Amino acid sequence: MSSADPSPHPEGHFTPAPPADPRRSRWIPWAIVAFFGVVLAANGALLGFSIDTFNGLATDNAYDRGLAYNDTLEKLAAQEALGWQVTDRYAAIDPLQGRLTVAVREADGTALTGATVTATIDRPLQEGFTRTVTLDPVGIGVYATDLDFPMPGNWAIGIAIDHPQGRYVLEKGIVVR
Repeated sequence: MSSADPSPHPEGHFTPAPPADPRRSRWIPWAIVAFFGVVLAANGALLGFSIDTFNGLATDNAYDRGLAYNDTLEKLAAQEALGWQVTDRYAAIDPLQGRLTVAVREADGTALTGATVTATIDRPLQEGFTRTVTLDPVGIGVYATDLDFPMPGNWAIGIAIDHPQGRYVLEKGIVVR
């Protein structure tokens, strides 16, 4: 054997490592089973929560409303054919109060008089807060009303203008602070 031989054994063979204790690695399969058990338990909990909460329906009678979509498009085309110029403005007066003003002009720019203007106020994420108010004429072609809100947050306002010439509808969202 030369002095440069790196073999630790005199005959030139490496000494085999002692056999591993089989009890040291018995936990590994159980760790894998436990991992997947935790994953399945979490998925089961999330499935239970999803069944007990929001059902995913954003509107009632969605199928019927989908079938009536062509009617909606026809109404929109008739509304655009009117050529009315509608300007709406919500101005806060107090934290839970404000004034809604709607100005309506015909296609030629003259003020539209004799219209009935209503506003439907709705809280999109909570039921029980929907109400409709009529705007009073406060000038030539200008209609307004004061609004009181029971709580701050996001509100949807649907404005409908009814006149012998036709109907004009628009929606807007406001944040009451």
